[in-house]
Amino acid sequence: MDLARATAACEETLQSARDLSLRTRAYVAVAFDCPFEGPTPLDAVVSLAVRMERAGADEIVIADTIGSAAPGAVKKRFDVLAGELPLNKLAAHFHDTRGMAVANVWAAIEAGVRRFDASVGGIGGCPFAPGAAGNAATEDIVLMAEGSGLSTGISLSGLMEAIAYAQARLGRELGGRSMAWLRRRYPDHHKVETLS
Repeated sequence: MDLARATAACEETLQSARDLSLRTRAYVAVAFDCPFEGPTPLDAVVSLAVRMERAGADEIVIADTIGSAAPGAVKKRFDVLAGELPLNKLAAHFHDTRGMAVANVWAAIEAGVRRFDASVGGIGGCPFAPGAAGNAATEDIVLMAEGSGLSTGISLSGLMEAIAYAQARLGRELGGRSMAWLRRRYPDHHKVETLS
């Protein structure tokens, strides 16, 4: 379906969820660049985000679906969005395709965002975006945030255990950009073991 029909379907879904007193998250995908149409206009992102909020979304996630964003663009988009929507309703979703996921998270933090999608070991990708890398690695974000004086309430050793579990399930090494350092700090939590 085209964008207009997809947006209308999202609004109907959000209204149905609201009628059932369910909490909801609405995603504005490819909010920086589209793999098929190129750069996404800022006014389109703002318009979609505002429509999702008016339709009852409890949280609006601005998604760098293909991992093409850079920190300056992230800060600018969230600064503009914060003028239209309550900051406590905004969240971000980054991929690490170009190696800037953590920098982009920091730019969003500087703009006032406090909720982020992430995955242990950087697992993930995007099935419709050619070449998109995994999601921002939870361990990289936690390490950056804690090292910058922000409390996440997330245990790095616990994350290492979760990564080890995911590695065993997938049968391959996982990890964000900080894994070499984390493996030295938590040497008992990184071996790949295949689950039977």
